[in-house]
Amino acid sequence: MLLHLMVQEELDLPLYQFHDDLTWVRCPECGFDYQKVQLPIQTFSGEDDYKAPWIGKGDLLVIPFVGECGAEWDLCFGFHKGRTATFLRIKKECPQAHLGAQDY
Repeated sequence: MLLHLMVQEELDLPLYQFHDDLTWVRCPECGFDYQKVQLPIQTFSGEDDYKAPWIGKGDLLVIPFVGECGAEWDLCFGFHKGRTATFLRIKKECPQAHLGAQDY
């Protein structure tokens, strides 16, 4: 927040203008954008030997989400030799998936 305030003062812009380019996290099944990060955010060491729970050899970061739509899913980042893969894991299917986000 301090950086935002410093930039705001330097550019003489209202703080809300920093939010014009946000992309909201959405349910991967229905598209609803009320998704909440859950704890714990987990990290796994792959030790460059496929020891983390993903297909790659390197480390894994898992950010769990719960949607107000009822879905539960993980946003995952796998790292190996300077490259980053991203993928989703659906833990609980979205009961609203057949409706679409516009029907909320």
